[in-house]
Formats: sequence, structure tokens, C-alpha cells
Amino acid sequence: MIARSTFLLIIVLTLFSVPAAWAQSEKPLDIARRYLAGQREKWQLTEADISDLRITGQYETRHNGATHLYLVQQHQGIELFNAISGFHITREGRVAFATNRFTSGLADKVNATRPLFSAFDAIKSAAAYLGLPLTGELEQKGRKDNHFYAFEGGAVSDSDIGVRLVYQLMDDGNARLAWCLAIDRPDDNNYWNLRVDALTGAILSKDNWTASCTFPSLAEAICEGDASSNEAASADRKSQLGCSQGTESQHWVFKKSQVLKQPQAKYTESNPHPHHPLSLPLPLPLPLTPSPDQTDAQYRVYPIPLENPEEGSRELLLNPHDPIASPFGWHDTDGQE
Repeated sequence: MIARSTFLLIIVLTLFSVPAAWAQSEKPLDIARRYLAGQREKWQLTEADISDLRITGQYETRHNGATHLYLVQQHQGIELFNAISGFHITREGRVAFATNRFTSGLADKVNATRPLFSAFDAIKSAAAYLGLPLTGELEQKGRKDNHFYAFEGGAVSDSDIGVRLVYQLMDDGNARLAWCLAIDRPDDNNYWNLRVDALTGAILSKDNWTASCTFPSLAEAICEGDASSNEAASADRKSQLGCSQGTESQHWVFKKSQVLKQPQAKYTESNPHPHHPLSLPLPLPLPLTPSPDQTDAQYRVYPIPLENPEEGSRELLLNPHDPIASPFGWHDTDGQE
């Protein structure tokens, strides 16, 4: 009897362990493809739309074992620019969440599969469009198939120029064959990413990888009296900061995942280190509205959708957490009411 019970227990455990082992052995790409097949009609995609995909990124989060997979849509091995969908897969092999940026019926929207302009011709067109001189050839540093080339920047770009063949989706819904390349201008802080028509050399689209903005300096903010935090600034405090003598702003540049700070403050005998954080008095304490419950989360921030101080003032937010994502708030320590 004991032997029979043990045998039955082994069978039950085996049946439960097989699906888990199968899920662990199945590759994330296979799981994503199976999920796409089930979503194809809902997302209004054709078989061809999901048959030619390439992995652009994949990583796993340690704390929950989830795999995050990103796929770009292609036609005959040529990617549709920015058509990247994400698939977030649990350790059990289930797609917990997915985003769809694929285009329906891509094969019927493309205009060509072979370029008439070369990758170097595209660089020349882009340089002329940006008003940059390009004399002579640029050294080709690499090549992969006929879809990707790498050139030295020369006098046109501070960084090497990678050129890859893509499709650019246009406003009319058509997808034009194009060369995608980025030029890191040597004469200013702009880093332009452009799509150049591979048949005509025309510039189809561009975006700037550099963001820049001007913020008031600490002294300027206090002198002007920020309504959200500096109304209590005293006349003595303003006098200490030399408000009557004027203050200057600071300009920040965000480029290529780097932060380049270009403060415009001037050197003076009384302020020999104008850029040092200790060269100005500490900012005034921010007034906080007392909360009826000290466990509440209070944050004085530039609320969404504001991106910087030029777009609005700071506000004091009380418990700004998402009740679904964080049902017990951000300050909870035990996951209970």
C-alpha cells in the first residue's frame, strides 16, 4: 500500500513539474512568437508582419526572474525604423505585458528593397542639409552585409558615423527605403539623427539627440522669489546674494547620455569659485504643509507632465503613488494595511 501511494505521488509530482520545466526551457523568442500568433488578429497584423523579426534587446530582472524582450519589425531583413515591440515574460513563461508598435501590412507599403544612393552618398546629403563641409572621402571602418556601414567622422562629425538601411514610415502610411545615420556636429552641441531617402537622397525625417535648457541660478531663483519655495526670502538674504547687482542663469546641455554643464557665472574677488556649490548660501528650507498622517508621502516636485522649471512651478503632492502598482503606498514596509 505504501509503495503504491509513493508511486502515485511521484506521478503527480512529475505531471506538475513537466509544464514548469518546459516553460523554463522554452526560449523567450519562442514565447513571444507564440503570443504574437495569438494576438495577430487583434492587432490587425498579417503573417508576414510577424515572420521577419529581430531581437534588439533582452535582459532579465533578478528579483522576479522576468525576461524583457524587444523585437523590431522587418521586411526582407530591413527594419522599420522604431517599430520596436516589447514582451515582458514571467519566469513561468507567460507574457505578462506587451506593447505593439508594429505596422499592419508592411509588405504592401514599402517602395523598394535596394538603395540607389550609397551609404556614403547619404552622409554627403545629410552633411549638405546640415550645412557641414565634406571634402573628400571618409574612411570606411566597418561593414555588415549591405545593410550597415561605419565611417570615420572626419571633419563632419565628432563621432564615427554608423549608417544602416531602414524603412521610414511616412505620414501617408507608406514606408520609404532610407539610410539612417547620426552626425555629431563638431561646431555645436547638436547630435542629429536623420533618415535619408535611399532612392533620391532627400531628408525624410530627423531628430536631435541633444536636449538643452536654461535654468535660473540659485541666487536668481531666490532674488526673483519662486512662489513655491522662496516667498519667505528676507531682504537681508537677498542682499547677501547681491540681488541688486543682478544674477546670471546656467545653461545645461544633455548630449549622448552625458551631461555637460556650462555655467555662465563670473569670477569675482568676493566669489572666487562661482561654480562651487558652497559659493552661495544654502537654499531656504521649503515650507511643507503638515499632513494629518505622518506616514503619508509628501513630495515637492515638478508634477507630470512638466519636464523642467521653465514649464511651471513645483507643487507639494500628497501620496502620489499609483494605487494599483503600490496599493500600500511608497512608504510601506510590510505589504499590509
